[in-house]
Amino acid sequence: MARGWLDHPIFDGRPYCQRAAWAWLIEEASYAGRRRSIKGRTVELKRGQLTASIRFIAKAWRWNRSAVERFLARLKTETMIKTATETGQLVITICNYERYQTRAAIDETATETPVGTEARQERDKLERKKRKESLSDDSPEAARQFETFWQAYPSRSPHANPRKPARSKFLALLAAGTPAEAIIAGARNYAASVELAGTEPKFVTQAITWLNQERWNDSPPADAGRRQFVQMGL
Repeated sequence: MARGWLDHPIFDGRPYCQRAAWAWLIEEASYAGRRRSIKGRTVELKRGQLTASIRFIAKAWRWNRSAVERFLARLKTETMIKTATETGQLVITICNYERYQTRAAIDETATETPVGTEARQERDKLERKKRKESLSDDSPEAARQFETFWQAYPSRSPHANPRKPARSKFLALLAAGTPAEAIIAGARNYAASVELAGTEPKFVTQAITWLNQERWNDSPPADAGRRQFVQMGL
C-alpha cells in the first residue's frame, strides 16, 4: 500500500486499532539506509528500521504511553520487531521487513524451479525497463507526479526556486525507485509546517536542495492535531 494512507483526513481523531498500529510501524520504517538527525544526535537507520519516541508514537496512534509500551512488548515477544536504544533514541527494527514489502515475489520463490527463477529474473528486468521508460522526461505519468509535487511544495519567488533542476532530480529519484507518493507527502507536510510557523517565502528551502537532501524523510506531520494539512489524494 502507498505510504501515507493512514494520514488521510477521514481517519483524523480516531485511535488506531492494533492492525493499523502495526501497519503504521511498517509504513514508517525506512525503505533504504539513511541517517536521521534528532535533537542534535545522528541515528543510523537500516532498511526496515524506524526511530521514534514512545510519546511520538502514542500521539500518532491516539493511545496512552502504557498501551504503546505493552503493544511493542507483545510484538517483541512474537518476534515481529526488535528494539534498541542508540544515542538515547529508540530504534525499532521490523523483523522480516522484506516479506511485507515483496509478498508476491516470496510466494513465487517458494515453489520456483531454476527455470522459473530465470523467467522471473527476466520478467523483473523487463518490469524495471518499463518503469524507467514510464518515468522518462516526456512520460505523462512522470509529468503528472512532478506537477503534483510542485503544487504541493511551499511557494517561493519563481526566480529563487528554479523548476528545471528540481524536475530533473525528481525524475531521477523516481527512476531510482523512490516512491513518488513518499516525496509528495513529505512536500505537503513541509508546506504545512511552513504555514503553521508563518515562515516567509524567502526562507523556504529551494526544492532542488530539499530533494537533494532527501528531506521528505524528515517531514512527518508535527502532531496528530495537524494531520488535516496532510492529504494524499494521489
